[in-house]
Amino acid sequence: MPEIKAILGSVILTETPLSVDMKENADLMILGSRQGRVACRVRDHYYYKRWPYQFTIRSKVASGKKTELDKIIEGLGDFFFYGFADKEGRHLCKWFVGDLNAFRGWFTGYLRANGTEPGINQSNGGGGSDFKVFNYADIPGFILKEGDASFFGQMEML
Repeated sequence: MPEIKAILGSVILTETPLSVDMKENADLMILGSRQGRVACRVRDHYYYKRWPYQFTIRSKVASGKKTELDKIIEGLGDFFFYGFADKEGRHLCKWFVGDLNAFRGWFTGYLRANGTEPGINQSNGGGGSDFKVFNYADIPGFILKEGDASFFGQMEML
């Protein structure tokens, strides 16, 4: 979680204009002045080795309750952090931060144009839930920033 917070701070925080600082007591703000709710997911290194440009979102659960995808499409969440653990499972080796508004626009536009939801349906194999697989390069404006383990070396130099 400390690595995720460091990345998110560098991606979604921006300095306020001097006038805002002086009048509103704010030095930093979240991009777009949104509340800044972030969904986070970190996957095992195994998945990075096989599918480094894909991400998954849970789309069905056996209980029938709302899924991550349902909540995103309904407008919940502002940003999406998705990362892959390194071989030891202690740090991140690759990650991206996505704009969920861009994802929602793309998803609903695709659905209207094609009559079907985008993404590839997959089962987790245990029968408890399904998910959709997406390639982040297919979604215009979605990626705010992506990086790898070298990001932390760059942070230490600042």
